[in-house]
Amino acid sequence: MKHFLKPASALILLCSWWCCTFAHDASLIYVNIVIADNSINIRFSIPSKNFETIKADALISNPDSFVINYISRNFIVTNNGKKIFPLTADVDENTSINSFMVTLTYKNAIDYDSLLFAYNLFFEISPTHEAITDISYHILKTQIIFNKEDNKQLISLSALLGQIAGKGMSTQKKIAPDTANKILSQNKSDTNTTALFQNQNTPVITKSESAKSNNQTINQAQNSFQQQSAYNPFSNFFKSGVTHILTGYDHILFLIALLLVYTNFLTTLKVITSFTIAHSITLAIAVLNVYVLNPAVTEPLIALSIFIIAIENLFIYNFRKRNRPIPGILNPAKRWMITFLFGLIHGFGFSSVLRETGIPKNEIGISLVSFNLGVECGQLAIFVILIPAIILIRKSNKEVFILNALSVLVAIVGFMWFVLRVL
Repeated sequence: MKHFLKPASALILLCSWWCCTFAHDASLIYVNIVIADNSINIRFSIPSKNFETIKADALISNPDSFVINYISRNFIVTNNGKKIFPLTADVDENTSINSFMVTLTYKNAIDYDSLLFAYNLFFEISPTHEAITDISYHILKTQIIFNKEDNKQLISLSALLGQIAGKGMSTQKKIAPDTANKILSQNKSDTNTTALFQNQNTPVITKSESAKSNNQTINQAQNSFQQQSAYNPFSNFFKSGVTHILTGYDHILFLIALLLVYTNFLTTLKVITSFTIAHSITLAIAVLNVYVLNPAVTEPLIALSIFIIAIENLFIYNFRKRNRPIPGILNPAKRWMITFLFGLIHGFGFSSVLRETGIPKNEIGISLVSFNLGVECGQLAIFVILIPAIILIRKSNKEVFILNALSVLVAIVGFMWFVLRVL
């Protein structure tokens, strides 16, 4: 037993130290790109905390200018290899959801042909940052995700229209949009026509094999795109949920505090279930905009919940040491009650990821379900790792000292976070 005691204690101490250092690492934003023949409209929905993390003095003195300059430097658009610049740039700060809405408008004297979008926003503050991106060109639509590993997207408009029309046109020759729309309108049964948006490393298809019909050609384009696109709403929001809980160190610290008074499987299961139900309720309420608790209130309360649970642990250890019955709500068998209350608060914290991202209404349902499932899986992984370590500590003759020391550490961190978030 002694052989495993030090590694178990070190594991929990390492988790606690890691939580002391950070609050969240990952970030997620939403981008909408609308392409016309000679104009591009790009809208970014960005949580304010992304810019606050950069901690630039310019953000305080002239926030609009700072936001525009930052995006212009790190989101590059080229047409046929030449960089193009926005004609207008607008910034609208939405304080109700703590986010910036940034709109860039590009105009060109001639039609755009081969567009390359290079995304390099916020990787300096979060290597796991992602941008869910809708792209549309006339009636054609697709979705992609920009991340650090896959941050470029090439769109060959002439090849796109040429292949869908089944004309086998080269990238140097464009089919008129009204002609393309006329051809596509003949296929009204296929209302979900998907554009052939190609990654930078994917060769442009310039010739179509003898298509028997426009429908067949469109289906070929759809299949080609499905093989190239990395975007799947369910899997990507699921991954975001897992990432959020595993990089949400305040949430992890709260779970550690709960598990430090582990007694048996059934009691722990009640605690886990109550927390899951509670945060799922408020997550849905906030994302569906039924009721939203201001982050200025939510974040300090999350930190306070960590502090309260850690202090409660110290009282429980004291009663155990004296072999006295643990009274009322302090009893670990009843901990699920206070866990449910705090779970409601943590659910509002989880919701900020989806609300601040500016997800379209038609994706709210699937994003809510898959994100929550991701949170649960990440949470389960934490329990699987920590519970064996805590069981080993409980069986040692140094149990009281180690658990008291860990609870004191958690209480100090929770209180520090509370003060910093209030200030």
